[in-house]
Amino acid sequence: MNIIDAIKEVLEAKIPFDTYDKLSIYLKDVKFMFFDIINPYVDNILISINNPHFYIDGLCDYSNIIFLDRFCCKSGASKIRVSNRLNFDVNLSTHIKNLFFNKKCDASLYDLIHDIKKNKMQISIGPTIFENSYNQSGMNSIKKSYETLLAFSMLDRNSYDSIKNGNFDSNPISQDYVFADNIWGVMRKSKNENNDLEKHKILFCLLSKMYLLKWDNTSRNKEIDLLNFALDDLNVYCENELFFCMKYLENDKNIKPFFDKVQPNSKNTIKKIENIAWDFLHIRLMENSLAVQSNENNVYYLYYFATADKALHNIIKYNPINRIALYDSKVYPVRKHNISEIIGLDLYNSLHNRNRTPYLVSKLNKLYIELKNEINKNFN
Repeated sequence: MNIIDAIKEVLEAKIPFDTYDKLSIYLKDVKFMFFDIINPYVDNILISINNPHFYIDGLCDYSNIIFLDRFCCKSGASKIRVSNRLNFDVNLSTHIKNLFFNKKCDASLYDLIHDIKKNKMQISIGPTIFENSYNQSGMNSIKKSYETLLAFSMLDRNSYDSIKNGNFDSNPISQDYVFADNIWGVMRKSKNENNDLEKHKILFCLLSKMYLLKWDNTSRNKEIDLLNFALDDLNVYCENELFFCMKYLENDKNIKPFFDKVQPNSKNTIKKIENIAWDFLHIRLMENSLAVQSNENNVYYLYYFATADKALHNIIKYNPINRIALYDSKVYPVRKHNISEIIGLDLYNSLHNRNRTPYLVSKLNKLYIELKNEINKNFN
């Protein structure tokens, strides 16, 4: 047995602790988190924040969590150190910038800042940095992007009371400029790296194919056609994104608002599809951050996503992670839903034995251009 097979057995086990004990020789460098087993022992974990205009969501139900690795006893009663990291969506980053540079703020934003400070959440602007690094409208607006970076540094050093009372320091100081300059350098460097941009292209292609199938009257089984496209043309299997795309093709009313931003007569269709791809990619990168940041010192980093987009909030809540393994900076998630609910268990189980063509960047780039042209031809 290899490590990956052992990980799979633990994730699929009804009683994972017994399976972990049996296979522990293979799993010494693997961390597990379970969210579908009640655990009364772990504290210092944010349960929820209620706000009428802004949403904070975890990848899973962090209030019901069990950690399992070579440092933890299986009861979950050992003391676990947890760090809550909050990623800001680009739309919410704009609100923070307006607070400090335009003095625009409503009660909901004040409440959000209060909850963040109260729960001692570490703020991350990873999504803003990431998206603005690649997005054509990101770093091109130098003043807007740079002020956003300054605003986050100012948010970090100002107390909630000073912000609430309007007595906060809205003039950047040297440490704010140092922070902004450092992040700006990271953004410029990221702009020249293609790894994450490649992932965005994959999701753009999958979404574009979904929209083309959505209004294709000749397709008899749109869900299977999309699956075949992912496996045979893209040569990539993105289960969570495939699940949502298939549910949209089935006209699931719960997720329609998220995808209905694109219609046959929509304007700026390419831009809208790109933005939806960014949303999915932010979720995926948060998963990866769980694995990269959680270290051998028994510290677990739990990531949340803050957004003003209710449709995106509903997507995150719709399909949370039930169990996850972290190994070698990779994540192995088991979500509440998967595509077996749509295509059937037999076909789902057979996917692992299916012959796949090797993934090629050159093929992706060709598909990316072709699908853009097809979208422009059939939409707008």
